[in-house]
Amino acid sequence: MKRAVLVVTDGFPAGDTVAPQTVIERANAADVSIFAVTLPSYSRMTASSSQTPLPTPLDVSGLAEFTGGRNVYANEKDYGPLFRSIAEEVTSAYVLAFYPPEEKRRDGKVHTIRVEGPNGLTLRQSRVEYKTIAKP
Repeated sequence: MKRAVLVVTDGFPAGDTVAPQTVIERANAADVSIFAVTLPSYSRMTASSSQTPLPTPLDVSGLAEFTGGRNVYANEKDYGPLFRSIAEEVTSAYVLAFYPPEEKRRDGKVHTIRVEGPNGLTLRQSRVEYKTIAKP
């Protein structure tokens, strides 16, 4: 079963906060992907025709991307299509398993895994690094 957390936010922290890396580690340990719907903030200094959302601490943290989720901006007045696309992504995800060679299973090192597919196919993996547990 795919587990996901949907966060609707302005992208800026309020009150007590936990470091993004801690949240990423906890989400990955729990096999949870984070999907963030950001209500964009705009600068009053830019012309209305060229408004692009200001980057937020949430954007630069990689929280959604490093947990296999996605960060999207809620720019439209109708949020239905946005939430349907997230729901479709969550329900169409699948899990790949990888078992390292016996000699590397308990070496205590960080290993990188890269998933590739045909051109034109968008792939997103929740984690690219895995740390094995060292032998006692």
